[in-house]
Amino acid sequence: MASENTQQANKVKVERRAWSDEEFSTLLDLLEEAVALNKRADAGQFKNGTFKWLEQKLEAKFPEAGIKVKPHIELIMRRLKTEYGNVYDMLNTSGFGWDDVNKKILVDSDDVWNAYIQAKRDTTLKNYRTKVFPHFNRLMIIFGKDRATGKMLKLLLMYLRTWTKKNKLMKTMVLQLF
Repeated sequence: MASENTQQANKVKVERRAWSDEEFSTLLDLLEEAVALNKRADAGQFKNGTFKWLEQKLEAKFPEAGIKVKPHIELIMRRLKTEYGNVYDMLNTSGFGWDDVNKKILVDSDDVWNAYIQAKRDTTLKNYRTKVFPHFNRLMIIFGKDRATGKMLKLLLMYLRTWTKKNKLMKTMVLQLF
């Protein structure tokens, strides 16, 4: 019983922050400013110190809000980047398009949608077909069009696995690298 209490005490539940419309809009404004100030690195990652800079700017505008890097800014950035990445990936898949008026994903057919959802095996994507993404164009500026997808790494690993099957000495060397 004592170990259960210790385990529960060690688990810190981070509550999601409800961002007001003004706070969220300001965050997006600041992220766009950060991009303009060259605070974004490759593949949509932000350089060290950028989140602290965001915290300071948000603190100046909303002193009573108590917005901190951990957990508030980190969590919302993770959510925004995930949503942006999911929509971006869909839009770069045959059969998908963008409705700029309604800020929604367009899909050619139910078959295209069902095949995509089944291939991704991600139940959180199911609501994306009807979900509105009012800030997608701004997120494209914030996170950029180039995304690290890991596809090249997967291709390299497939090649190395095939190649190392033919050469046992190289297999040993490659396995040591990974």
